[in-house]
Amino acid sequence: MRTIKRELSLLLAVVMILALGAVPALAAPEVSVAETVLVDNDQVTMTVTGFDPAGYWGPTFEVLLENKTDQDLRFRLDGTAVNGVMSDPYWSEGVPAGKKTYSELGWETESLQQIGVNYIQTVTGQLHVYDSESYDDVFVTDVSWTMDVTETDMPAVEPVTYDHGFAEQEVFSGDVVFTVKDYDPAGSYDGGPRLVFYMENHTDKAVWFTIDDVSLNGVVCDPFWGTTVAPGMAAYARCEWWQDDLDKSHIDGVELIEFTATAEDDETFESLAGAGVAIDVSGAAAVQTDGGQPEQTAQQEPSGQADGETAALLGVVDGNVYTNDRFGVTCTLPDDWRFYSDEEVLAQQGLAAENFEDTDLGDYIDQFIDSGSGFMVMVAEKEGGVQNVNVLVETMPGIGQYLGEQELVTAVMHEMGLGEDGDMSALGLEGAKMEQNTFTFGGQEHAGLCMSYTDTSMGIEIPMYMQMVFLKKDDYLMQLTFTTVFEDHIADVAGMFSLAQ
Repeated sequence: MRTIKRELSLLLAVVMILALGAVPALAAPEVSVAETVLVDNDQVTMTVTGFDPAGYWGPTFEVLLENKTDQDLRFRLDGTAVNGVMSDPYWSEGVPAGKKTYSELGWETESLQQIGVNYIQTVTGQLHVYDSESYDDVFVTDVSWTMDVTETDMPAVEPVTYDHGFAEQEVFSGDVVFTVKDYDPAGSYDGGPRLVFYMENHTDKAVWFTIDDVSLNGVVCDPFWGTTVAPGMAAYARCEWWQDDLDKSHIDGVELIEFTATAEDDETFESLAGAGVAIDVSGAAAVQTDGGQPEQTAQQEPSGQADGETAALLGVVDGNVYTNDRFGVTCTLPDDWRFYSDEEVLAQQGLAAENFEDTDLGDYIDQFIDSGSGFMVMVAEKEGGVQNVNVLVETMPGIGQYLGEQELVTAVMHEMGLGEDGDMSALGLEGAKMEQNTFTFGGQEHAGLCMSYTDTSMGIEIPMYMQMVFLKKDDYLMQLTFTTVFEDHIADVAGMFSLAQ
């Protein structure tokens, strides 16, 4: 269950990044990059040719890839660090035999902010070039490039601070450093607790950090967490417990977390450091409800600020029913489903609820939609997190107002950067393809996009399913995304919705 939910989270993250459009650029001095050849040999050439600090996901590099061989190749970066802090981009790119292609390599803005990056100064990583069919490595090499930065007092990277009242705890230091930075009693995807770890690797070898013998309140409850930190690099990592795991272990509010932290050579498994840890989080746990779940509230109603056209676009949650009169959509959740709160919906699209203390939420959403970007108005999930739905609305400026749903689907695929074959490998989903289809939704036929594939990245086969449906209404477009893991329950998820006739 734990692995399945993590895979669904990854799929949702990719889908949401695609759906939400451009995100705000990092606050930074002027940053640029000179054309830089990273690799040039008899087989391939890889060149950084440009940089956009406010790309589709966030800061984005343009790279030129050339395949000089007679076999189809794919490029991927692993063990990547930005300003010395580990952060892999959602990127891989296929290049046919004897061809060249330009590709966009970037990071989501929020992912960089979470590791303390103010702007990109250096990028290091390991380039894997492999056969597109057999997945056998052709070669692996280290790559790096440096940005041109105008004079500034702003540090390129700085320590991340948290606001949960947790005093960080150093576990071990020296050649390898392991620190517990933060505890959030409701920080995981489904409201379970989360620890944030900070690690440094001062050795010349990759180091595997992990925790074992994990218990909560003396009850064994292992999140099976571990991460690799490249030589000379630092990393932040989130270690999360899912709420259903706590419920199954009869843990009602976490007070004590115990585990053994270890660091070892990633290749030889030689032990480099280790220590037992006991963390009293009883104070932080007091902010939870009696059931250990964060307090849930309806999404649109608490603000009380959205009105008129904005309110119509947002829709409203009332108990287990979501209604959007603007599009004639109603969603009724079964007892084992729940709606996300305002704060959770904002977090899904990289926005922090505290940003709205002095801002009219309705006005902000107006600005977001006016900018031509989509805004997520509803998210719901089944208990256990293996089935999800999210609803996004956006304006259709210019020619989009005159396109039919099927034409809009084709335009969406183009906006995603997908070719006619719908290959999703460039977004980190190897072997996945997005296909256009017609989907029966609310008793009506609508244009859509679907994807199903088997993920094997965790060493087991995990079937993944997704269906996107597009509803056009005057100058607006509603995009509904249904996702399920392990079994295809797309029809069941879509069946929770009805359309006004």
